[in-house]
Amino acid sequence: MISGRSHLGGAVALACAVAVPAHAQGLDAGEVRKRLDAVDSDLVAMRADLDEVAEGYRSPVKREGGRLQRRLREAEIQAILGDHYRAAIVLLDVAERPELRVEPEYPQAIFLLAESLRQADFPRVARSYYLELAPSASGTRLAEVVLGLLETSSDTGDFSGTEVHVQRLKQSGVTASSAVDFAYGKALFRGADRDVMRLTRALELFRAVPANVSVAAPAAYYEGVTLVRQGRLEEALGAFEKARVRSKTHPDARRVAELASLSLGRLNQEAGNVSQALDSYQEVSQNSPYFADMLFEVAWVHVKDAEIAPDAKTQRAAFQRALDATELLSAAAPESKLFPDAQVLQGNLQIRLGAPETAYDTFQSIVDQYGGARSELETLLATRKDARAFFEDLVATDLEDLSEGNLLPPMVVEFALGDDDVATAVDVRKELATTEADLETSREMVRTLEAALQSEQRFGMFPGVRAARIRALSIQNRLLTAERTLLRTERDMMAPHVDDATRARLDAIRGRARKVEEDIASLPTSGDGIEGNRKALKTAYQDVDHRAFQQLAQVRNLQAQLVAVRLWMRNEKVTLPEKKADLNAERMSKAKDELVELEGALRGIQTEIERASILSTGDGGWARAERLRSELRETREEQARLLSASRSRLPTDLRAVAARLDQQREALRGVETNLGRLQARLEQDVEARVDEVRGRVLTELRAIEGQRNEYVGLADRAEQLLGPIAEQTVESVGSEFGSLVRKADVGILDVAWARKRERSDQVTELVQELQRRSSELESELADVLEDDE
Repeated sequence: MISGRSHLGGAVALACAVAVPAHAQGLDAGEVRKRLDAVDSDLVAMRADLDEVAEGYRSPVKREGGRLQRRLREAEIQAILGDHYRAAIVLLDVAERPELRVEPEYPQAIFLLAESLRQADFPRVARSYYLELAPSASGTRLAEVVLGLLETSSDTGDFSGTEVHVQRLKQSGVTASSAVDFAYGKALFRGADRDVMRLTRALELFRAVPANVSVAAPAAYYEGVTLVRQGRLEEALGAFEKARVRSKTHPDARRVAELASLSLGRLNQEAGNVSQALDSYQEVSQNSPYFADMLFEVAWVHVKDAEIAPDAKTQRAAFQRALDATELLSAAAPESKLFPDAQVLQGNLQIRLGAPETAYDTFQSIVDQYGGARSELETLLATRKDARAFFEDLVATDLEDLSEGNLLPPMVVEFALGDDDVATAVDVRKELATTEADLETSREMVRTLEAALQSEQRFGMFPGVRAARIRALSIQNRLLTAERTLLRTERDMMAPHVDDATRARLDAIRGRARKVEEDIASLPTSGDGIEGNRKALKTAYQDVDHRAFQQLAQVRNLQAQLVAVRLWMRNEKVTLPEKKADLNAERMSKAKDELVELEGALRGIQTEIERASILSTGDGGWARAERLRSELRETREEQARLLSASRSRLPTDLRAVAARLDQQREALRGVETNLGRLQARLEQDVEARVDEVRGRVLTELRAIEGQRNEYVGLADRAEQLLGPIAEQTVESVGSEFGSLVRKADVGILDVAWARKRERSDQVTELVQELQRRSSELESELADVLEDDE
């Protein structure tokens, strides 16, 4: 219990005393003493609590020490938990403080920052920190840094400065790990193009990786890829087989095994080894991301097998197996980029297998599906001139954003996002959007922190202060309650002994002060009560925030309905008279603007609620207690002056207890003065520390504003560059759709030709049958004529 000791007895006695009604003739000396005894009891408890507050306030604020160590420990914990993004955020604060560079643990912090950024998929930034560490690194740390540098260089395609540190590692005498050799080999391979020397060196490094290390399977796979680039296909077969064998002893190398199986299948297919190719493809599981690729390639293996079949029956069986593979691909991976090409192949196979009607349906579905999307896309390309508009559509769709501007056909979006360049561009735009949101979040955090540094919340920022501060608030509230008790006791005691004019003035003052006294009576007077008050405030703010969230959800729902109406009108090709169309467009535009404005207002309200919640729950009731104290003091002094003027009318026994009441009032003032002195000392100590924190907050705010300006320029340049990429890709998607439709049209022509050929064959058979029958009749007629002769 935060209050330290029990004041239940005194509090109960005080409550009972306060509850005693004033008699018409006023209180007698015995009743007054009972009330004053309760106040005395609480005074004793308040003085004891005051000593504990003084102890808690004695040296509560310590200057910051070991910042780097704390940040490093926190980041290590986040890294262990797998939250590399948060670990990087924690350590970026260290990297941005030049004064911490002299700390012995600084290199470890920067290394962990680089590793966290690499794991969080920020290779370019991670590479810059590896490069910062590399010149001074040595021993095992040098090998770790070089490994990270090689990995990030491979990811970014930037190898500048990498070779120097690799050579340093070789010359240092430190035994480089197999992971370093493998990473170095990848770097050489990716930057080699057709450079024979670099490819040869990369091949040596891949082959040097032992079979019992974690990178053994990937090294063997890259060995095979390097051999393929060199045109040494027979040797590549052995390397891919080695990769597949090695992956069996490394469960995390499953992807390598499937890639190796695909490569083996392709090489065997090109070599005409059909059975070996099919055996290799079978190693790719149904859950593999390469399953669709495998099925498509298997279908073509069977097609090629059919082309060399010795007889029609064997050929038909091979075509059927190919058809089965395309049908399985269509069923298992309809979202695959290979799906439309598989459909085209499927239609052609259906023709080969004598099912022209089914083939016609297959080809017609391609025309309907991709031809409609192509026509719609051509219309958009003809009417929209801004290249960035296409890019925004792609980004908004990928982010599942709701906007009536997102009018690219879904199939176009799907194909465009499947393009590596566009996928990269969208990722860049998403990162920019995340950066913008993070910057705004940071600005809001700084604003909240600034407000907290000016409020009661600042005392909760420092260890050891909060508990003492709660106890101090408890004393403050009990002081107010005791002062209220003394004032009421004095009024009730003096009631029969004041003149009518004084009584009227007292009644008027009491009328004004009644609400203040009722509020004072409701103040929490224990640590548990204050904590309960804090929790109640938090719950109230959470309830308000929940209602704001519900309102925001309703606004988003209305936005979705607006978009749905717009898309429905577009898809259904709804046409309206010109005036109605203009009116409809105006209304929809106005509704959109109002919803956007309302959404922004609700988000602003949520931000204000969150900030108010943070500040109010930190307050714990200090602001309210200060306000009530000020209001009570004003009415208390006014009433005391009026009552003091009538003290001479009191009987002797009441004069004695009145003197005791004055002594208690002085004692309460003494407690208040001592508490105020402690508070002032704490304020001074905390303010010095707060000034230091405030200076850092302002520095961070300036840094955020600088980053904001950089972001605006970067975002504008990025969109200028990325917009044309999106436009070009969308146009290429249209061309791709056109190619698919042409293939389907050719397939439909093949179906028509197959039908014609089938009917021609039927006619030929009928003619042949007619000729046969005619020959038979002629023969019979000749026989009859011979018999007649």
